[in-house]
Amino acid sequence: MTMGSKASVLALLVAAAGLTAGESARTPHTAGSFGAFAAIPEDRVDIEASGVLANGTFAAMDLRTVKALLGAGGEAVLKPPDGGSNRHGGTVHYRIAFREPVEVGSMFVRPLNGCADGWSFFCLAQGAEFPGNPAQTNDWIAISSVRMSDAYDCVLQAGVKTRAVLCVHRFGAAGKSGLSRWRIVAARVQNLTPLAVAQAEEFPRGTDPAVVTRGGEWVNTAPDDEGRIGTRPISSVAPLWFILSWPEPREFVGVRVKGSFSQYRLHAWTGPEDGNPAVSQPDQWRRLSGTVIESCESDRESEQFVAFPGTKTKALRLSVLETKPPNRQIVSISQFSAFADIGHAPAAVANTQEASFPPFQVAYTLGTGGVAALVIEDAAGRRIRNMFAQIEKTAGWHAEPWDLRDEDGNLVPPGQYRWRAICAPRLELIYQFTAYPNVEQHSPASTPWNRGPSDGWLANHGNQCAVCVVKDRVCIGAGGTEGGHAFIETDFNGAKLWGTHDGVNHLFSDGTMLFCQSGDRIRRWETADRTWRDVLALKPTLTRKGELVGRAAKDGQIWLAWWGEVPYLENAADVSDVDGDRCLPPTREIVRGAGDYG
Repeated sequence: MTMGSKASVLALLVAAAGLTAGESARTPHTAGSFGAFAAIPEDRVDIEASGVLANGTFAAMDLRTVKALLGAGGEAVLKPPDGGSNRHGGTVHYRIAFREPVEVGSMFVRPLNGCADGWSFFCLAQGAEFPGNPAQTNDWIAISSVRMSDAYDCVLQAGVKTRAVLCVHRFGAAGKSGLSRWRIVAARVQNLTPLAVAQAEEFPRGTDPAVVTRGGEWVNTAPDDEGRIGTRPISSVAPLWFILSWPEPREFVGVRVKGSFSQYRLHAWTGPEDGNPAVSQPDQWRRLSGTVIESCESDRESEQFVAFPGTKTKALRLSVLETKPPNRQIVSISQFSAFADIGHAPAAVANTQEASFPPFQVAYTLGTGGVAALVIEDAAGRRIRNMFAQIEKTAGWHAEPWDLRDEDGNLVPPGQYRWRAICAPRLELIYQFTAYPNVEQHSPASTPWNRGPSDGWLANHGNQCAVCVVKDRVCIGAGGTEGGHAFIETDFNGAKLWGTHDGVNHLFSDGTMLFCQSGDRIRRWETADRTWRDVLALKPTLTRKGELVGRAAKDGQIWLAWWGEVPYLENAADVSDVDGDRCLPPTREIVRGAGDYG
């Protein structure tokens, strides 16, 4: 197993509140509780014919090792007696033979730590001599497999019955070999993660979620150049989400998850088939419960293999509730494998674009790194394909493979096409200085009390409510004050340069001029004499009602946006439209007197 810890086979009922890595069950597990992942029982295995062949020497397995490999209990460590290697490398054959032909649909194989490369899988052909000689390659039928992290998931052809299955491990000099798990099941269960679209909550400096569909590790964020992590800690209050989705619903029966977390939840998508699960509502997800059939953990990572009743959906969501160790900002997901029971249907073919040469490549060079997007357009400028968007790219030369298909997967007709790309630094908040700094620290030429325009700090009657950068100045405003300053200028280090009592509600700029909203007025800041000049006054009209919620300036123009509720119950008339003299009943006469203040 991975992470240098002991593996344990569990029969753990997933609690409704979520899954917790490392918990164990008090009741014994049964094969039936594992559903489609119920292993072929050990009493069908021919123990004497099962074993390891390395360097011409065969070593039979014992019953305890067979049970542990199949997932029936205990820790399995299966190695060749002499390590199986020589100075030029080696090849080791692991064989499990059966007493009679057995229907095998899937296999889940986990090599020992450091042995994950170079594996292939076979089943003994009908009519071949039992128990099968690995050297007779014509007696063995290759089994397709998918590697995810350090595990292999295999699917056989429908209806296959065989008397032996074979794992072949080829490795280089100084290599080693070994197995820790070899679960063999009758159901045809396929890992569909390589066919999925991966989406995850976006953080600064995070990796591409699609790496998980190719067996890699996704990390949500990383420290910046100064070692700072500008994201929240991950917890049950603010969980992190990772979604796998497919074009069509599939019948999923389990998942295998692995990463730096100790608690998580699984949900299945219940929204419309044409909806986007990444922007869905909470009520469009249904929580999944199941049985943990395998579990492994270390101080920094957990892994669980979970089986649940068949669930037809087009998307699965993993929500991380607690990191490992707790209260961390960085989370890694090295496996999110989703398994579907495909019955007698042909196994779906994974996208092998990463392993083959595409028919065309878009070559481009970035002057600086950042978040990039690239699209393909036809000669008329119509969008043909979104190649990628919001993906971190480094400075330098890149080549993006294009399969000459449009967004719907259709081959494009012959013609002229062009690509366009944009790249910009990722938008992120970076701490500069607190809005109420230590005056002596940031502005040593100023005094903490209000003596002159550059002394003190901000208002004493309300907090700051607006900030804007204009040229080499940071402008900060508060709504009003009874002492101190409600509008100030500082440099980029936080040193206060000037202040005034006039308050502001909102600040905005076109980069050269500063504007503010004060009540129903828009004003412009005159740098020369440090005064505000009215630009326009805004009054509600019959067509412009509600609240001013957006302000911007660009190219000599001011852009404003209003928002308000639809005035279904607004009065059709106001008091100025009423003729009081003709209203009934008539109003009483006004009585005035010395003691009457009304």
